[in-house]
Amino acid sequence: MLGSGLKPLAIAAQLGVSAQSVYNWSHAWCKRGVCGLMGVHNGGRHALLGDDQIAAALQDRNAG
Repeated sequence: MLGSGLKPLAIAAQLGVSAQSVYNWSHAWCKRGVCGLMGVHNGGRHALLGDDQIAAALQDRNAG
């Protein structure tokens, strides 16, 4: 979604999450790809990314 030019706040509103979550997911994607979104727990709060959100990220990634 970020790759298509949408702003983090617009993405957050679409997904019903905070803009910080969008930034965190973007950073995780850039650092580790899809594995970064799978919720490997390295301390702190567990990931809240659902299966449908992962699917949307993969679909957007494959479309770009």
